[in-house]
Amino acid sequence: MDDNGMLSVEGVKKISEKYLSDNPEKMQNAFKFADACKSVNDQQVNDGNKGCERAALIFKCSLEQAAVSMTEMEMKIEFTKLVMKCMKDHPVDMKELTALQQYIVPKNNDVKCLLACAYKLDGIFTEKGMYNSKHGYEIAELSKNGDEKRLENGKKLVEICEKEVNGAEVSDGEKGCERAALLLKCTIEHAPKRYFVALLGRIIKRGADGASG
Repeated sequence: MDDNGMLSVEGVKKISEKYLSDNPEKMQNAFKFADACKSVNDQQVNDGNKGCERAALIFKCSLEQAAVSMTEMEMKIEFTKLVMKCMKDHPVDMKELTALQQYIVPKNNDVKCLLACAYKLDGIFTEKGMYNSKHGYEIAELSKNGDEKRLENGKKLVEICEKEVNGAEVSDGEKGCERAALLLKCTIEHAPKRYFVALLGRIIKRGADGASG
C-alpha cells in the first residue's frame, strides 16, 4: 500500500518483477492480481489514508483471486483433495478417480456418489441431492473477475444446468448420485473451458474452506 492507504498497483508489479523474475507464471499471476484488485481503491472507506479498511478489502480480493490464478494442474490436485474427503464413505478405484480428475463424466454409480458427496460438502448440492442454484449464482458472481460477460455466461450456465439436473427423473432420490453426474456433464458441455477452470477453482476454494471450518 502507498502512503495514502491505497493499493499500489505499480508497487506490486515492481516487487513481483524483482522477486519472481525466475518464475514468469507466478509473476504474471501477481500482475493479474494487481490489475483485478485495483478496484478496491475506488471503494468508500471510513478510515481515510490509514488504510485499515482497504487492507481488509485487498485481503478479501486476494482470496477471491487465488482460485482464479491457480493453474489447471493445481486445481486438479485440490479437486482430488476435496474428493478424497469423501473416499472413506465412498471408496472407488484409483483409475476411476483419475478419470474424474480429467473431467470425464462417471458411469460407475460409486463414482457418481463420491461426486455427490463432494458436491454436498461444498454446498453445490442440497442435502436432498438437488442442484443448489443459489450457490451456482454466487459462484458465477465470485468468478467473474471483472468480466461482466463471464458473469452473464455463468448465470446462463446455472439456468441451463438447473433445468437439466433438477428436472431429470432419477432413481436414487435424495442420494444425488445420478444428478451429480448430470451436473458434471452439463458443466462440461455448456461451459467454455476457461470459465470451467475458473469455476472449478472457486468451487475448490469454497469446499476446502468449508471442510476446514
